[in-house]
Amino acid sequence: MQAEEEEERVLRTLQQCTRRIRELGDRGRVKDAIQELANLSKKNVQPDTYAATALVRACCKDMELAQSVFDELFGGWS
Repeated sequence: MQAEEEEERVLRTLQQCTRRIRELGDRGRVKDAIQELANLSKKNVQPDTYAATALVRACCKDMELAQSVFDELFGGWS
């Protein structure tokens, strides 16, 4: 039962984080969106594809920043 509760906590945390990243990105608050993703580690949660994609989209007006974020998240894969 405890494993299920932890899984639910992680899922809820990721959903909330992804939503906040999208909202911050929509408002042009890219640095806050980056910080939001970074805060996941404080909650012992690893970013998932949805949160990472939301962050890259938030950075898309600054392609250099978007590339930097992508490289940081995915180890420079292309």
